[in-house]
Amino acid sequence: MSVISARFSSKHRSVLPDTSLEVQVRAAEPADSSAIQSLVTHLTEELFGPFNILNIIEKSLFSVTLIDSSDEVIGFAAFSDCPPPSARMTSSNWPTQMAQELSLENFTSLNTMFLHLFVAKTDFAVGCIQEIVKAVFASVPDCAQIVLSVPNSSHPDPAISDIFRPVKKTTKASSTANCTFFVSHRHDISPVLHVRPAQMEDNDDLTPLFAQQNNQLQQTYGDYFVAELIDSQDEKHHALCAEKGGRAVGFISLSSDVNVDLLNQAFELGPFHGLRKPHKDDVLEPSKTGATPPAQKKISHGGEGVATDELPMDLEATVCMVGSDIEAINGFLKAMQASNESSVKESQNDDGSMKMSVTLEHFNRTVKLHFVSMLDQNVLHGGAKEKDALTSSDCVILLYKPTQMETIESTVQIWNAFLNKGTSNNMDPSVSSEADFDPTNNTASTVDHVDSHMVPPPYNANGGRGEQMKLFVADVSDTETADGISTPGTIEDLAAEFSVGVMEMSLLSCAQDATLLRDTLSHLTEAICRTHYGLSTPSLPDDDEGHHSGDKSHSTNKSKTSTRPPVSLSTIAAPVPFVPEYKGESNCFCIQLFCMREELETRSGDFLASAFQCYPDRDYCVLTVPHLVPEFMLLQQFVRVTPRVQSNLGQELYIFNRYGLLSDFEVRPCLSADLAQIERLTAGLEHRDRMLADVRQYNEARRDKDGTPLHAFSACVGGPGLPNSPKQVVGICVVRQEEQIEYLKSCFNIEDFVYYSHHQRSEHGHLHHMVMNPIFHHLTRTFLKEVMRLDGKSCLYYPVFSRQYNEETGEREYSEEEARHTLVTCLGEMVPVRPRRQISYPLHMLHGNVPSERVLRETHPFALYSLNRKLVLEPKIAINARIVVVGASDTSLAFLESLVFSAHLRFNNVTLVSPHGLPGELPVSKEAQEMLSTSLSFTRERLSRMCLRSWVTVVTGNMVHIDRKSKRIHIQSTLHNKGALEGLSYDHLVLATGNQYQIPFPLGMYGNKDEDEIRKDFSAPPNVFTINDDFEADHLLYYVRTHLTAPSTDHVVVLGGGTVDMYGCVRMLLNNGVKGDKIILARRELEEGEPTCFNNPQVEELIDSMLTKNGVRVLDKCELYSWRQSDSTPDHPVCEVSLKVDGEWESYSCQCVISFQDKRVDFHAFKAVNDSCLVFDSRLVIDSDFHTNDVCVRAAGPLTKFSRRYHADQWSHANFNSHQVGSELAHSMLRLFDPTIEQPNDTEDDFDLEGEDDNMRQQLNNMIPIYSKPTVVYCVLPGEFEYLCVRKPDLLKRAEEARKEPNYGKEYVTGSLDTSEEPTKGDKSGYFMIHVNNYSTVQTVTCVNKRGEGQNGNKRSSLRSGNIMCLYGKNEKLLNRMVSRFEEGLIKDFYTYFEEPWAMALFHDRFEDLLLEIREILTNPPPVQSGDEGEDGEMNSFTQKVRAIIEENMEMKSGEWNKLMKEFQSGGYKKSVETRLLAYLSYNYYHLPMYAKPGML
Repeated sequence: MSVISARFSSKHRSVLPDTSLEVQVRAAEPADSSAIQSLVTHLTEELFGPFNILNIIEKSLFSVTLIDSSDEVIGFAAFSDCPPPSARMTSSNWPTQMAQELSLENFTSLNTMFLHLFVAKTDFAVGCIQEIVKAVFASVPDCAQIVLSVPNSSHPDPAISDIFRPVKKTTKASSTANCTFFVSHRHDISPVLHVRPAQMEDNDDLTPLFAQQNNQLQQTYGDYFVAELIDSQDEKHHALCAEKGGRAVGFISLSSDVNVDLLNQAFELGPFHGLRKPHKDDVLEPSKTGATPPAQKKISHGGEGVATDELPMDLEATVCMVGSDIEAINGFLKAMQASNESSVKESQNDDGSMKMSVTLEHFNRTVKLHFVSMLDQNVLHGGAKEKDALTSSDCVILLYKPTQMETIESTVQIWNAFLNKGTSNNMDPSVSSEADFDPTNNTASTVDHVDSHMVPPPYNANGGRGEQMKLFVADVSDTETADGISTPGTIEDLAAEFSVGVMEMSLLSCAQDATLLRDTLSHLTEAICRTHYGLSTPSLPDDDEGHHSGDKSHSTNKSKTSTRPPVSLSTIAAPVPFVPEYKGESNCFCIQLFCMREELETRSGDFLASAFQCYPDRDYCVLTVPHLVPEFMLLQQFVRVTPRVQSNLGQELYIFNRYGLLSDFEVRPCLSADLAQIERLTAGLEHRDRMLADVRQYNEARRDKDGTPLHAFSACVGGPGLPNSPKQVVGICVVRQEEQIEYLKSCFNIEDFVYYSHHQRSEHGHLHHMVMNPIFHHLTRTFLKEVMRLDGKSCLYYPVFSRQYNEETGEREYSEEEARHTLVTCLGEMVPVRPRRQISYPLHMLHGNVPSERVLRETHPFALYSLNRKLVLEPKIAINARIVVVGASDTSLAFLESLVFSAHLRFNNVTLVSPHGLPGELPVSKEAQEMLSTSLSFTRERLSRMCLRSWVTVVTGNMVHIDRKSKRIHIQSTLHNKGALEGLSYDHLVLATGNQYQIPFPLGMYGNKDEDEIRKDFSAPPNVFTINDDFEADHLLYYVRTHLTAPSTDHVVVLGGGTVDMYGCVRMLLNNGVKGDKIILARRELEEGEPTCFNNPQVEELIDSMLTKNGVRVLDKCELYSWRQSDSTPDHPVCEVSLKVDGEWESYSCQCVISFQDKRVDFHAFKAVNDSCLVFDSRLVIDSDFHTNDVCVRAAGPLTKFSRRYHADQWSHANFNSHQVGSELAHSMLRLFDPTIEQPNDTEDDFDLEGEDDNMRQQLNNMIPIYSKPTVVYCVLPGEFEYLCVRKPDLLKRAEEARKEPNYGKEYVTGSLDTSEEPTKGDKSGYFMIHVNNYSTVQTVTCVNKRGEGQNGNKRSSLRSGNIMCLYGKNEKLLNRMVSRFEEGLIKDFYTYFEEPWAMALFHDRFEDLLLEIREILTNPPPVQSGDEGEDGEMNSFTQKVRAIIEENMEMKSGEWNKLMKEFQSGGYKKSVETRLLAYLSYNYYHLPMYAKPGML
């Protein structure tokens, strides 16, 4: 078990009463079970009945262990919220039974705990129980009493009876007749403090309390600052004092003078009504007309618009389709009706016109469109006589309006008004020509009032009718047409008067092509949303330079491949929420100053009732604390308010509502009468209909239609006014039986938190919905605890699904399972579960011995959150420090992963700054994803199972400046208001931008000028690309499909450096119709001793042959000298490039330049770092612990280099595995926040330095860290060859030079590189090379294999990359004596060899743990005494004996080897290793059923 309790992480120890023994209370762990068992006596079993220690630790609500200074267990106790089985009470109904049968008052499941087991060393039993009970009351503030139930035939130990008092039974006692109950009350151990108004005399007691924590107030305001606060009390300011034993032990200063407006600007206070009282002029909802209050910042896709969240969930519009062929229009409507179940045919008139309504889902909203067909013979292409031109029946004009048009007559009126106004305006006929319009484009052309240039110019019709249409294609809210010509004000006024938009559409083949029909509807809906509601949607993106990605004006021919517009950042853009306006009076007071004696800190909440009495007209108490102040006990009863994204206030805001003082909080099964209150509670929540449907289903049948048990619970408090007023529902929770336990267990490390063998199948619950009123959010854990008690669950699971998109359309998709959930408000109280690496099973080789369908089933990947009984009272440590991570590299993702999966920590302010958001979120096409090489550390599936979005705020933009003095970075947005700078404050800044490909500067044009000077006047031409991530790859792919596939004499120039990405790009070009003879691959000259990107002659030969086969021209020793643009203006494309090839000059006409020159530090990052005076020496300089010269700024990854004082200039993080570097960076930072991590001792070291001088110690401190995980490169090469290289992190040398080294070892190769078009089949095996070093360890694995055919003609992977990566670092004998088998000729193909059943255990994610456990067995003394003792009289371990032989002879002789083998068998090592191996196979048998267990044969 890897969960570490954070509750008792303090090193504070206490002394047991009447003894001198120092003890510490900590959470019990399963590893303590053997020590606890040794404390059990026969009296223990008589008192508590039969029990299993491990089961009690696993199932108890609260279990603690008492240890002494030597970490020896001297006591243990376990507590639960239900009576033990011997009490004969049900866990769900015991409060009612106890109230009837025992003389107990105010005993509920919320304030009562039961002692299920107590054991201790006899001599210390009295002190142990006292310390443990104190710890329980201190750690669980809601617990008011502890109950002990013992059989009548037994009597508790005198140690227990000293603090537990017997309870009298009533005459109605029946179920409790066989038991005797004892109780220990909180007020006897830790009584409630007496709170009173502070007095001047309290100054002497309070001043030392403040001085113990911080003397800053005393230094600033003098020794009597407390007395002055007390003396200044009035109706707005109050001071309270907590008293114990006649002495002041706590102090709180209150004030009603609160800047509520400032708090509303900085925090999301909508759920708390802005901390003001209701007022008739409050603006709580956006205007139905789309207008926003003056305080609301309007946003749109580049201009004025309406914030997304202001819109209603249901949008409605009327679309009038005007054309000359009514039958063609009606055919379109009928086809649409047939393809959509929600369409309704309303009527058909005598003139043939038709009306119909259809409901669509668009941009997460329901859009209802009312279609009306209308005949107008004037809509003609009078001059369109060419073969491919549209006929009159193909063209319609659409008028759309965001409300219903009342009648056909009103539609005709609008249409005629437009025609009349259009005729009265004299437009220049030369504005548009027929050549500008591509008539083969059969989809609708949408119009956006910002990006209007993406729409092809409208058709040209003789007689002026076509010119009139130019007035209609433009958006009604804009003053430009699609051609950029200003529209007369009369048309703009007319459009505004009727509130309509106009667009042109062709209906050709829509009725026959369902895909085209769907695209047409999507474009139409998109136009309506963008025009009238200001919604930016994924299918109309912008690129990084601000140009519209959908620009079709330069397109020459359509590719046969789908030309879906590239992905847009608006897909992941978080809409700016509506900001209400509050006019009422302030409804809050604040805590100005607070202090409490440390040992009484758990009683901090005793102040709250008296505080609200001081302000009877205020409902909220607020408290602000600096970000770096740890969350103290008082704040655990408050609700943390989410800050606004743009907020830079250096404080955290916490709120407590006076209704939080209510003590009648109750959780019960949901009733039908609760539905109305639940609807009010969930009003405004997304997908709340799913929750309400489940609640109704529960009240009707108590189970789903498929028979799955369903349970719904309501959290209630007493209503306002009289005590007998009806209960108010403040929370709702819906739980189902978890049916996919095997799948969850196999895909996630749930066993880090629970032992499955101690939980019955029925005790696993699946959380579907959970909503809590914000003012009662501090009771969320209590709510969940009660749900588990009432439902008989010990574990709850909740999946978080990442966004899934249709690969062809880019539209959002919901899986069936995702559609059954809503976002819960308890996510912060649950623990994220790490995903597990899965074995890639060769099913054809396992002959049916494969895991069950429950394990192998395919589903949409999701992240998993869990909570169990032993964690439900485990408060997380809240970290409010603002951690800003710049860059979305593998290093950054590994860093964020380590923070997020720290189960006992909750990071509230982690922000990632990246130009294109989190990787894996954008709906990028599969081909774009495969364009660049990858390390396989963070695949899309793994990112989906991490769901970093749950905890990380993402800011899309580039960091351009660091203000170290103000601890603030400036960000240039890449989403909205491009070029505008935004500020982001930090407490800890992490720079991990990595290196990027940069736009090349031709040597002949710029010479050796400084890059800063060049960039002042430089603007990248629109057809010069650098590809650094999937986003940019998707945009390049779209450009290639729309611009480069037509026959042309121009070339595509790919500039290559020392990476494999250029070959992936060439593959993409070839696959998308670019002829090989038009591709020029210009490779730079390698430096002396520099290896190629493959560093493998066989692979390089394959690549060269594939390039030659496809006609690609390869230029070696090449350098970009200059280029010429089509015009002198910088935004015109490059039309010619000049290359210097091995000293000769060559020029080529050019359509596109794609640069993969060597990666280096991004210019924005360099400028920000350099201008902020962080040490930059070709890269950002750091020490061995990731620190820059600023203690608040850390950096890692290829961006960095080690300081020169380490004398290791050749080594940097770029030589190592970025995932491991990021994890180590997180571990370094976690030492600042995690109290469970022991701080490094500067006086100690991992090395034995006894007797060494200070110089040696200093040398060891100046060593750079070395990381062990391999570096991985995977990509898809031309010819559909998959390439995978797994190698040791090292300084790369050319292969031919490395092979000459004496310790190089040997390479073992199977297969060959076949360049035929046929995929790998039968005996055709791909290239597989394993390099085994001189120590018989696998050091390098290189695989190249041709892809096979998958379903639907798609290419499927032929490499089991995850399995192959596991071979690295293994001794070859672990690989079934691979070397000897290879030399004997038994291995013909490594691919087949490692797909055999014996190898599956090697690829299991827990195999490394098995090796560590076996190593531990060998490093310990032998299990069986052999008489071979060391000098100190202790038995030598097997490892020590091997080391002694090696140190003496430097090699092992055969006789010594035989002696060791005899010792291995006779000493018990062999049996221990076999036992451990069998236990490993048995425990993981659900993954490894291909192995036979004992007794099967």
